Amino acid sequence: MRRVGRLGDGWLASLITPSDAARGIAAVAAAADAAGRTVDPEHYGLSIPVALGDGISPELAATLRRRRPDADPAALVPEGWDALRRRIGDYIAVGMSKFVVRPVTSPSSWGDFIDQFATELLPLET
Repeated sequence: MRRVGRLGDGWLASLITPSDAARGIAAVAAAADAAGRTVDPEHYGLSIPVALGDGISPELAATLRRRRPDADPAALVPEGWDALRRRIGDYIAVGMSKFVVRPVTSPSSWGDFIDQFATELLPLET
């Protein structure tokens, strides 16, 4: 985080909770300030997986627990579009501004996924 603040022009995180994001943003901003610079508040982003259809599989839950044993898999991967919209709102509230949304499994139709993505998430765009 210190390196991002000292040298970077933004932060793209993954597998973090909103409270993790808040702490990360604060650490980056403090490091940037100490280096006499700023990081544009519009450059804090998150790669966020979403579970659609069957939810979080046991295999995915096990992988998430290995990578983040301190976090509940459901806190890292919202299940469904409604949960994703709420979670994005939680991240926005702590200062995240960009989101790379990806399904945890390949959809049967990428065209349908993109259409649904646009319907569900474009209203959140500012």
